[in-house]
Amino acid sequence: MTKPSVTRANRSSPGKKGGVDEKGSALPKAWLVPIRLAIYSVLAASSAYVYFNVGELGLTHYLVIISIIAVAAMALLDCRMSEEYWRKQEKLAENSKTEDRSKDGAE
Repeated sequence: MTKPSVTRANRSSPGKKGGVDEKGSALPKAWLVPIRLAIYSVLAASSAYVYFNVGELGLTHYLVIISIIAVAAMALLDCRMSEEYWRKQEKLAENSKTEDRSKDGAE
């Protein structure tokens, strides 16, 4: 006895690509610069701590510093991806405005 095959309907909407939202989790545009400034200041403080205390650092210090660097790298990557998303959105808005103007002029 075989099981009947069940197919699911494609639940993608017009604003989605392949059923997955293109936006994902983009950061708000106003937060990008403050987040980057905070990350750079944390990295500078960590670098200064390592520079002035290089002889006294233990294994746990190195583990904490490596984890700070890893989190900072991921946050900076998220900022870059969000910036690309907002750039694409601005292009789409600009293209839709030019299309609207060309349609209005044609009528």
